[in-house]
Amino acid sequence: MGFAENISFHMPEKKHTDAITNLKFLQNKINKNDYSFLSTEDIIQHCYPMRDMIIRFTPLISKQLNFYWNAHIDIMNKINQKEVNVSLETIDKNKIKQMGILSQLHTKTMKRFLTDTSNLSHLFALFYFHVLRVDTFEKSIKDPLKKLLEKYELNHLCDVESMFSIKHKIKTKNVKYTTDIRVVRNCLAHFKFEILDNQDEWKIYFKSGKDSEDYAYYNESFSKEQLVEFLNNSNILYQSQYMLTALLSAITYFKPFAKEPLLVHKLIAT
Repeated sequence: MGFAENISFHMPEKKHTDAITNLKFLQNKINKNDYSFLSTEDIIQHCYPMRDMIIRFTPLISKQLNFYWNAHIDIMNKINQKEVNVSLETIDKNKIKQMGILSQLHTKTMKRFLTDTSNLSHLFALFYFHVLRVDTFEKSIKDPLKKLLEKYELNHLCDVESMFSIKHKIKTKNVKYTTDIRVVRNCLAHFKFEILDNQDEWKIYFKSGKDSEDYAYYNESFSKEQLVEFLNNSNILYQSQYMLTALLSAITYFKPFAKEPLLVHKLIAT
């Protein structure tokens, strides 16, 4: 709820007030009742607008979030559950707290960098936050999801590396794939980049090295605007994926108040 309210406060033009109000109404209704009153229709009315708000917030990553939601529904269908049952108990709360702190620092530092792009200390701080964010999130969210998909033999249906990428997944040396977010993280961590800054142009060139087993064939350049967009979208993608997990967990929490099985549906790919 806090994430959604923060989005609404800073970007009122997105008009998310109704979705937040509906979910608050449901929350208050639960707090005042000790009997079964919820139906699948209540979930559609109150929770789906919040889901759609999260998924549609940034069009560039909407497809990834769509697939992320559907992957969880595929897992539930595979184990023959008729209703949602997603828990946050397996997620390291300390790491999620760290991600929240990193996100706040990222936002503040990004504003400073955009105010004075010649200050490299702000830029390198953003690089450091990206490295920490990727390491923290993958261990907390991506890796557990990947294991579940493998456990239930769904990994051939769900493209995890694309789901956790901004533009597209990247092929590695051993003909596997990784995310573009991870590749940029590796380039930053191992200083596999070069910054061109003159009066006419600002670019950062990423070129991953061939000295590691997970070497990815990555040779890309970003303008200043493209780099800012990539780092911001990486931050939003991770936050949004966690919030979708939290929303599914919230629906699980609603189950004791349900008068029927609470069904959750897949989204049609767009």
